[in-house]
Amino acid sequence: MYDLLAIGDATLDVFMHLNDASVMCELDNHNCKMCLNYGDKIAVDKVDFIIGGNAANAAVGSKRLGLSSAYLGTIGNDDTGKQIQSVFHKEGVSTEYLTVAEGEASNYSVVLNFQAERTILVHHNPRHYVWNVVHPPKWAYLTSAGAGFEPLYDKAIDMVRAGNVFLAYNPGTHQLKKGYEFLKPSLAITNILFLNREESSGLLNIQGEVSITELLTGLKNLGPQMVVITDGAKGSFVYDGKTIYQCGIFNGPVVERTGCGDAYATAFTVAICEGKSISEAMMWGSANSTSVLAYVGPQAGLLTVDGINQMIEKNKDVQPKTL
Repeated sequence: MYDLLAIGDATLDVFMHLNDASVMCELDNHNCKMCLNYGDKIAVDKVDFIIGGNAANAAVGSKRLGLSSAYLGTIGNDDTGKQIQSVFHKEGVSTEYLTVAEGEASNYSVVLNFQAERTILVHHNPRHYVWNVVHPPKWAYLTSAGAGFEPLYDKAIDMVRAGNVFLAYNPGTHQLKKGYEFLKPSLAITNILFLNREESSGLLNIQGEVSITELLTGLKNLGPQMVVITDGAKGSFVYDGKTIYQCGIFNGPVVERTGCGDAYATAFTVAICEGKSISEAMMWGSANSTSVLAYVGPQAGLLTVDGINQMIEKNKDVQPKTL
């Protein structure tokens, strides 16, 4: 039995670092847009090719934090697929439930990095996902998958319902577009739901400004036992049905932001899996995401337990509080 099974897509992220661009925002500094000259050739300062994907990041991150982890998903039989498998083998992540689709390409994303913020162009190949779980894990980490994901999610939900399996849930773009009615069965069995502020408003179909309390209570009413919302510079918020917690961000350099949400959610989940309190889990999440921000890509900065403790010690002035 694995401690954590990460379910979803893995991808090759191509990071393009730009200088020749501009950012335009509305008066409230929301709804910002990165602007490039249309029809022009844009110089790219640097290019990095890095394996990522929400499920892959969770599998690697939980393994570094001491859990036995496995990845369930489908990749192509191309060079990218081989790179994905190589990363898993190097990190000690089990590929027992990984499926290689003959004649298909692996997923691919282009990450435009400008002024330490990223815009991601994502391509998920349509998949026939294979469910081949023999022994249910202690925790399932269910996250982003591409077109054709519905049978995969149905199997994951059946597994959680049938066994003593806890569910950490971070739905991706394809899942959130389906809306609440589709997500209702999965939300009803979720132990920890992870979303950012924008995703939270979208799922609740809320337009305009709304308080974090309204978002937390609205999501809690959809069924999950615990709701976690990340909100950029404002830090993270957790609601367990009784108490709302808030934790500010740690100090550290910001090089590139891809994967910081995955890093937070993974460390938070591992902490809860290890029996730690919500406040401790928030500190673990903040430490892991802060480390990832200091590197290009979603996995280079993922921490070990020692690294988590060191990062928390450096930022001991930042403590969770109740609202």
